[in-house]
Amino acid sequence: PPTCLTISTSNVSLDCQGKTISVTNTAIAVFSLFQPVHNNITIKNCNVVISNNNAAGISLSKVSNGKVLNNSIKISANFYNVNAVYNFNGTNDVFADNNIFTFGNGKLNATSLIYSIMGYNNTYLKNNLTANFAFDESLNEYGEAFFIEGGIASLFDSNYVNINGNGTTAFKLYNTVNSTLKSNNILGNLDVAGKGIYISRNHISPPYPYPTNLTSIDYIVSNNITLIFAEGVGIEIFTEDEKTISYIIGNNINLSGGFISLGIEVASYDNSINLISEAKIVSNKIFLVSLGSSGISIQTAKNNSIISNLISSNSPSNSGIYSGGIDVIDNVGLSSAKNHIIGNGITVSSPASLGGLTLIGVENYALNNFVKMISSPYSYNEPSCGNFCIALWNSSFNPSFSTINGATVGGNYYALLNGSGFSQTCADGNNNGICDSSLTHGPNNTDYMPLSRVPPMIMNDGVPEIGKQIKFKLSDSGNPNKVYLMVLSFGNSPGINLGDGRIVPVTPDALFAYSLNPTQAASTGLVNNIGTLDSSGSATVIENIPNIPALKGQTVYASFITIDTALPMPQSIKSISHAVPVYILP
Repeated sequence: PPTCLTISTSNVSLDCQGKTISVTNTAIAVFSLFQPVHNNITIKNCNVVISNNNAAGISLSKVSNGKVLNNSIKISANFYNVNAVYNFNGTNDVFADNNIFTFGNGKLNATSLIYSIMGYNNTYLKNNLTANFAFDESLNEYGEAFFIEGGIASLFDSNYVNINGNGTTAFKLYNTVNSTLKSNNILGNLDVAGKGIYISRNHISPPYPYPTNLTSIDYIVSNNITLIFAEGVGIEIFTEDEKTISYIIGNNINLSGGFISLGIEVASYDNSINLISEAKIVSNKIFLVSLGSSGISIQTAKNNSIISNLISSNSPSNSGIYSGGIDVIDNVGLSSAKNHIIGNGITVSSPASLGGLTLIGVENYALNNFVKMISSPYSYNEPSCGNFCIALWNSSFNPSFSTINGATVGGNYYALLNGSGFSQTCADGNNNGICDSSLTHGPNNTDYMPLSRVPPMIMNDGVPEIGKQIKFKLSDSGNPNKVYLMVLSFGNSPGINLGDGRIVPVTPDALFAYSLNPTQAASTGLVNNIGTLDSSGSATVIENIPNIPALKGQTVYASFITIDTALPMPQSIKSISHAVPVYILP
């Protein structure tokens, strides 16, 4: 269909100055058969109203250094295949401060509000997207707020998305590489199914030459996701035959009203090589009120780290294989392996839960976690799994894993809401923080050293970027009003040996030495890393990450100890937390 306004050359700035363009086709297009690339195009301050099928508000083709700024795009409901913004093969383009929303009582079908194909280094900043969507049964297509196909190095920062309807996804990234999503706010009231953030890679190239055979490193950091639906996922990473490394850090996820709700899901269906690996799921807060829920689910995937997450599941009942807490599920055998689950807090209030932890796979580690249930079992054991379900638990003190309350251990704390849990009532004759008896969850699944004391927990909150501030939340309910010291280091192994069999899980490098001196700590941005826990055993430490480019992409570890100043060293150290990694964005 014809276009209202076409830009066919470079170095053009279009300022609509608030004027309105009402169309049934395309309002503004940047396109030319004779010029392969358009440079330095700006489109701003336009009001666009779309009232037809197969239409677009602003359409860009092969634009480099383009800017789409502060536009208002309204889409009439009851139409399909409508794009408020369409961008094909754009490079270094910026889409910022645009308001996109639907009007009318109907719902959009098969529509992506912002649709980008084969882009490179494009930025989507502070856009406001609100829409009602419907599932198109004839086309078997859903709707998305953002749909990015084949993009490389896309950045989504501080966008607001409010989606309503069936089968809707806020951010859908398909066969993309090296994407960053940070500080986005997602709200959704979905009739049936939906997803907050969905990243999928599967090597299928037609109809566009998607990037393949590349390892994608994705950062999903400090997003707020609140969804109401019958079935859905807050954040999902899915791959078939492309390697993906995902940093899923510091997100707040609230899901309710559904039959199956997964806070974070990392899944692969490549049964032979399981290319999905090295997902770092750290310091997320997940709250679930739904049937069959799981805070974090790992399916047929290996080498993932799940550290310092806080999960609360308050479901009226549970069904299926989902525990409500953390699940490692192996669909084919020998595939969900070598996943590390360390220092997480899990509370499940469902009377029919299968367990706070599910470990179906081989050589999966669960250490230093706090698991509280309304009733046992604490960990689900698949009876038909046999030798394919071998969880690894420490059978002796092992300094390489974790430390707690004066003893180096490798177990978990098991509690019930009524106070009668295994760890709450177990005997601890030598008062070393370890129950005198082991806890068997099932065949090949015995925690040999369950904890008798609540483990300390450390989480980080905020976007870990140079020049930005993050906060560490310290918690040790067993040592209220005690002096604490939190330290930073560029390493966590082999740790610092206290000489009595205990290990502080950080490396004694220069950053660690600076942490010990208040003046030097302040020069590295640390505030309040030495102090006294409050009456509940809590404290907050601030880190103002220095604006030093060399810190980009670095990993810093944080750990804290509590101290009884009346005792000599090393007896004065009452507890030692696990080390939480801080992945500074590149």
